[in-house]
Amino acid sequence: MAVSLREKRLVWQRGDKLENLGQLSEDACGLAVTITNNYHQSRSSKITRLDGTATDGDKMEKAFEFFGFVCIRARNMLAKEINELVETVTSCEALANCKCIAFVFSGHGKEGTVLGEDDSVDSAMVDIDDDIIQPFVNASALAKAPKLFFID
Repeated sequence: MAVSLREKRLVWQRGDKLENLGQLSEDACGLAVTITNNYHQSRSSKITRLDGTATDGDKMEKAFEFFGFVCIRARNMLAKEINELVETVTSCEALANCKCIAFVFSGHGKEGTVLGEDDSVDSAMVDIDDDIIQPFVNASALAKAPKLFFID
């Protein structure tokens, strides 16, 4: 995991753990998880490219950093990687004292789902309520933290 302590920004890759998050988030106002998919890697003809999602994500991260959040950045993720990141964050005991959690997704979606970078639209779907919101709401370590969800 690439970590910038000065900016308090983590760049998450599949399989990364969040062991260092506790020390990064001690003085933070919260944690912001930002996922942006531009679909430049997708071979599906049904998923159009999105230019600008990285810029949107950068602006959201800068806003959250301004307010004292630690940011986890993830780009161009498959559906299973989105699910893995949600699982990793929601099971991180180091976040027990986190003051606020924000989750940001910028990319394609379809009726209650967001789309990963998968080649098939059917395998790319991540249910917003079941796969994103509920794990954050049900995470015991995050019980006291207000949760904000931004789905673009």
